[in-house]
Amino acid sequence: MTQPDHYLLGRAEAEEVRLKRQIANLAPDSDAQFEKIGIRPGERVLDLGCGPGGVLHLLGKRVGPNGSVLGIERSPHFVELARRFVNDHALTQVEIREGDAYDTGLPRGLSTAPICVSSW
Repeated sequence: MTQPDHYLLGRAEAEEVRLKRQIANLAPDSDAQFEKIGIRPGERVLDLGCGPGGVLHLLGKRVGPNGSVLGIERSPHFVELARRFVNDHALTQVEIREGDAYDTGLPRGLSTAPICVSSW
């Protein structure tokens, strides 16, 4: 069961704008870190706490059409925003699910793929 959503900065429009600006501003640094991690085409990646879009486009670009990215987000509101982000960017290899990072519902040992933990 999903835990209560206690995001300290709220879900108001001003916070959405701040997060979208943060996504754009930090994209080059995030992409550089993904290069160091070594995320490659065809891999499966899990983004815990993906927020309203975060680095999903960067991860999708790295894994390519034969890979996959699963974004898990606790907030139903941010899940909806992330799904719109995915659709707007035509990220067919990215799936968004509502869930808790502590209890994703995913089978244990699903993959040894990289995990990105977003700090929204």
